Amino acid sequence: MTKGAATKGDILRVDSDVNTGFASLNGKVGTIATETRAEIERLSDKVDALAAETRTDVKRLDGKIDALANDTKAVRLETRATMIIVAGLSAIKYL
Repeated sequence: MTKGAATKGDILRVDSDVNTGFASLNGKVGTIATETRAEIERLSDKVDALAAETRTDVKRLDGKIDALANDTKAVRLETRATMIIVAGLSAIKYL
């Protein structure tokens, strides 16, 4: 053997170290994947809850918009009636 040449033992130790490193890395990746899936599920639930709240808010606001539209129609009718009465009173005044 020449000086600096790797022995079978050296190669086996490096192989063992590499395998240990890969096992450790695989474990860490697995942990990160599990945590990421849990976070995605949590966020998905939060999005679903916000979507439900938004639908509820839209329905509530839609009802308010309808009520305001009806109120606006009533005010217009009252305004027209008032204008007719004022016009009638003005006409009577000049008779």
